[in-house]
Amino acid sequence: MKKVALVAFIVSLAISYFHWIGLIAGGIASALAGKNILRALLYGFLFGVTVWVIFLINMSYSGMLGKYMGMGIVLYLSLLTSILIPTLSASVRGLID
Repeated sequence: MKKVALVAFIVSLAISYFHWIGLIAGGIASALAGKNILRALLYGFLFGVTVWVIFLINMSYSGMLGKYMGMGIVLYLSLLTSILIPTLSASVRGLID
């Protein structure tokens, strides 16, 4: 099961590079990896943080990190959505149990 969850995590990261649907897929993959609802929500949260950090690294490599950090509400909105969507998607675990 852990290998399947790891593969789903990596595939979800790849999908989220191109489209936000990957955030939902990552949350659902996190839900399947968690043993209970709290673990699933934690894994979804950590998936969102991972996506946002990779996004920051990508912005840094393109030389746009300084401009991005100065955008105010766009910065906060992207942080909120990248963490909230996978966390809420991981709540699917409550339907499984």
